[in-house]
Amino acid sequence: MMEKLRWMPSCRHVSRMASEAMDVRLPFSTRMAMWAHLMMCRYCRRFRRQIHLLRRLSGIGPEEPPGALDIDDAALSPEARERLKKAVAARCGKGAAPEE
Repeated sequence: MMEKLRWMPSCRHVSRMASEAMDVRLPFSTRMAMWAHLMMCRYCRRFRRQIHLLRRLSGIGPEEPPGALDIDDAALSPEARERLKKAVAARCGKGAAPEE
């Protein structure tokens, strides 16, 4: 993506830059061009917020490769499962959580 940019990049260029900026630090001129575009384009601001939200919700950061999340690693211990059941039951106003 190290092509020479015009002063005001298009929405297509900004969406690519926003995605790339999540993984690497963009050159100063590219960041400033993207910033100028984002100040005027609410759709690109929305897109940038959405991709940041997706990254945060997925738990995948730049230091974690996409394959880092494994379903087997996400299992809860029996103690944690019991604590969650009690917390849900207390929050719902019930005496005890239903058994599995």
